[in-house]
Amino acid sequence: MNRLTTTLLAFALAGLPTLSAQTGPGEIKITIPKIDVQVPGLTVNEDGTTHSVMDNHQTVTFDCKKEAVSIMGSHNQVTIKGDCTSVSIMGSHNTVTIEKVPTLSFMGSYNTVTVDTLGTASLMGSNNTLTWSKGQEGDPSVSNLGKDNTVTKAAE
Repeated sequence: MNRLTTTLLAFALAGLPTLSAQTGPGEIKITIPKIDVQVPGLTVNEDGTTHSVMDNHQTVTFDCKKEAVSIMGSHNQVTIKGDCTSVSIMGSHNTVTIEKVPTLSFMGSYNTVTVDTLGTASLMGSNNTLTWSKGQEGDPSVSNLGKDNTVTKAAE
């Protein structure tokens, strides 16, 4: 068996979508169908847009224009201006400042997040600190399922 046949067989045995390959004189053409990958906590907008911070030890500032944000790296300083659809924090030891977000989720640990306007928050990680200034409609709804998380309203 050649490498191409072995690779195609491995994909088939792993239950991945069927691949097709064609060979001609001096060329190999491989067609891979779209693979739909689901990452828990990663939100992608209907139009496919998202901001992702996947690296470590970065200082990042960006304007959010009804986009989803995912922070998967660690030891980052992230400033998010504007109105996001959601923010998911899966990394750890991040310092995040958010202007406005209706849905915030933490799965990482040791993150410090400050939000000016917050709708709902779900904390599943541990040792996170969330400080919010105002809710979108009254006080935000906060679900704290993690361990040793701190949630406080900022002093006015």
